[in-house]
Amino acid sequence: MNKIKYILPLLILGLLITVPCVDVLAGGPPCCPVQTPPLACDGILPPCPQIPLDGGLSALLVAGVAYGAKKIFGKSKS
Repeated sequence: MNKIKYILPLLILGLLITVPCVDVLAGGPPCCPVQTPPLACDGILPPCPQIPLDGGLSALLVAGVAYGAKKIFGKSKS
């Protein structure tokens, strides 16, 4: 139980630091969003590519959290 008291705040802190950085690092070059008026970015910036983010990323995140929780709670029972 003592390990969980130390690991859980570090895990939360790591997620709070990492999650906002993912959006910044995955940004790529500047582009013109689809929602802008037609002539706002005309010839200045290329249109943004449409990248689908489906449930795969969420499924990997949930699986990783479940696996980590199993490892932590499995060691505490032993």
